[in-house]
Amino acid sequence: MKHRRDIDGLRALAVGGVVLGHAGVPFLPAGFVGVDVFFVISGFLIGTILVAQLEAGSFSLRAFYAKRIWRIFPALYVMVLATLLAGWFLLTPHELRYLGGAALAVLIFASNIWFYIQIDYFNPDAKYEPLLHTWSLGVEEQFYIVAPLFLLGLAALARARFGAGRRALRGLIFKGVFLAACVSFAYALWAGPRDAQGIFYLPFARGFELLLGVLAAVGLPWMRQPSERVRSGLVLLGALVILASYVVVSESALWPGPLTLVPVGATLLVLLFGGAELRSTALLGARPLAALGVISYSVYLWHQPLLSYGLIFGYDAAKLWHIVLFCAASLALAALSWKYVEQPFRFGALRLWVKRGLLWGLALAIVGFAVGGHVTKGYPGRMSPQVLAALEGKTSYASSYRRCIGGRKEGTRLDPAQACVHGADVAPRVAVWGDSHAAVLSSALGEALAEHGVSLRELTVGSCMPVLDTKNTKLKRTEYCAEHNRKMLDYILATPEIETVVLHAYWNSYTEWRDFETGLGWRIEDKIVALPLEGRAGMAQGARLAALGARYEAQMRALSAAGKRVIVLGPLPPAGFDAVEWRARALWTKGSAPEDLRYPMAAFTGYSALSWEMLARAEGLQGVQLLDLSSRLCSAQAGCDVLVNGVALHFDDNHLSKAGVARIVGPLAAAVLAPGALAGAVSNP
Repeated sequence: MKHRRDIDGLRALAVGGVVLGHAGVPFLPAGFVGVDVFFVISGFLIGTILVAQLEAGSFSLRAFYAKRIWRIFPALYVMVLATLLAGWFLLTPHELRYLGGAALAVLIFASNIWFYIQIDYFNPDAKYEPLLHTWSLGVEEQFYIVAPLFLLGLAALARARFGAGRRALRGLIFKGVFLAACVSFAYALWAGPRDAQGIFYLPFARGFELLLGVLAAVGLPWMRQPSERVRSGLVLLGALVILASYVVVSESALWPGPLTLVPVGATLLVLLFGGAELRSTALLGARPLAALGVISYSVYLWHQPLLSYGLIFGYDAAKLWHIVLFCAASLALAALSWKYVEQPFRFGALRLWVKRGLLWGLALAIVGFAVGGHVTKGYPGRMSPQVLAALEGKTSYASSYRRCIGGRKEGTRLDPAQACVHGADVAPRVAVWGDSHAAVLSSALGEALAEHGVSLRELTVGSCMPVLDTKNTKLKRTEYCAEHNRKMLDYILATPEIETVVLHAYWNSYTEWRDFETGLGWRIEDKIVALPLEGRAGMAQGARLAALGARYEAQMRALSAAGKRVIVLGPLPPAGFDAVEWRARALWTKGSAPEDLRYPMAAFTGYSALSWEMLARAEGLQGVQLLDLSSRLCSAQAGCDVLVNGVALHFDDNHLSKAGVARIVGPLAAAVLAPGALAGAVSNP
């Protein structure tokens, strides 16, 4: 097909939305929609090429895949290797080892699957993932593998049934692609409420966007175009709708979903009605936009590593000059990548054997680096013993922590009767019910109770608030939380030996839908909130909180009516940032780091207001005690402790470390062992 400057402009709109959205521009909550625009464009261009070649009988799988390889892999491999090399100087051993795994996933066209599996509870925050953006390339690469085979099959069927007629061939391809797109979209709608993360990353739910692009390519020759004025109007309307989507679509929207058809349809307007002769091309294909569109692939490749590493150095989206510098650096690297990598490999005079050798060399270097990182556990020899000792705080939790906490995935789900028991070698009379924050406390609390001849059973699952009929946003298999909590309540009510229940969670994360600001520049992005099981991410805050409170109160009434004693441990202050890694990195790069850090207590108490409002609904119920131990970590005068004498009170930005737990467990055990509270408990001699 002839080169279209309006498509270059469309690419510019797409990559601009992605980069500015990731940069944190406040009025672009849905810059991620740019990826959907890219998908439709890719489907349209590939569909145009494939169908034309199938009609002419000149299609070659080998030639098709060769072109895709020289288009995608050289710049991608250079970026991946450069990112790994930069990680040598910037990342901790755990981070660098993990990055190597992501790099290997890129090489086998499976980074979307890698991130779908890995980005969840025990893995790094997505914004710090230098290769996270390659998930979309994984989707496209998987599409490029399947699409030509699918169209070849349809072409063979058309020729077998209708002969060699081009119209029959194109007609059958149109019907087949339309049916496949419908199936993919239906799957996205069905799977979205069950696995929001899955439909975002996996090709089964993303396929309809690429297939609609193919459909447009197949149907375009049949279209009767309206006047040039109407066409220009439709093209500009499509461009405006895409831009509006970046602003209007909520960051928390289920994606892809019904709303995705809006930017997808807008992209199709541009592709179907655009053309070099139109006035709209003077705008959409203007030189700055067209130039950005030409290098858009390299811009996309380089922006995420720059952003991830920029965050290490304190990138702050609230500072305009940070955004400007980030965008300028992305454009500069992209221009170099386009000129010295993309162009020579695609159109340069390099001999084929030289290009093959260079590409294989890049791939082998990536494999060698990644495998070495796995074997050595992240090349720890880069760091001094002092830095490595500081990093040990990342695993400052009980050895049973990960083993005993339940998961939402089949095979990891918790059977309460078989759940871990901590404490004395007796039947447990205490149950700890909650999420990972409750799990962090369980072992130490069990040890404290063991001194009194008491044990506890740990009933915990990561990121599941212990409230009936609730789920979370942005996590995989989150609906299982409701099933888990129902199972735990039934077990507690049916087990007379369980006399006391300790209920605890990262309450503020579930009730609040705003970031936690320490007031000193540290912030925890809070994108995971609790919803009623039937609720959606966009539901009104008042209705959401009322539904959560009603479910919590009903659950507490059920426990109280059954004669259970319930200790509800209220919110505990998070660190607000990863103090362990922050201190270790300071020691690594500067040779010294602060020994003590804290932030104003008012930041925490303000952020806890909604949680206490919900928890207080159980106040006054028989056997229910609300316990506030935040004063063990905070004081109005000094603030909330994060580092004390070089020891972090959290092993990440919100979970208590062993040192933090030690401050809490004494008074918590005392509350559990209150006189007359537990039959069979013994006093210390």
